[in-house]
Amino acid sequence: MMTFNKLVLGSFVLLSTCGCVFADTDDSAKYAESKLTKVFISKNDTQCNADGLSLEETASYLKNANIAIRASECGVITGGPNFAAVCGAGTSNILIHTIDSKDVVEAKKLGFADVMSLSERKRGYSVNACRLVENKY
Repeated sequence: MMTFNKLVLGSFVLLSTCGCVFADTDDSAKYAESKLTKVFISKNDTQCNADGLSLEETASYLKNANIAIRASECGVITGGPNFAAVCGAGTSNILIHTIDSKDVVEAKKLGFADVMSLSERKRGYSVNACRLVENKY
């Protein structure tokens, strides 16, 4: 009986220290597909005007191409040439959508770019509040 108890106890200790994980290989494929990428598109707005694209409009471009959107936000490109501060001039405002990495190629066909491409041009971006610019005249 003592030998049996030692055998059971030894097996328990051996299994508890193993740290073995039994995983289905399909899980790794699911994980790879769930990686996310932020893509952006120019807002195409002008200073002093309530014009340009909206988050909803650019989101519809992606949705119509069967690209799921995980999050959306507004931003501005930083570190590049500045626009003249004059009404009617362009801006560096962008619209950012987070999508599955597997959909980036399709998003690029729609005019979006990966935010990582900004660093290749020694530029960056910052997130800001999405707001409507109202004419004050």
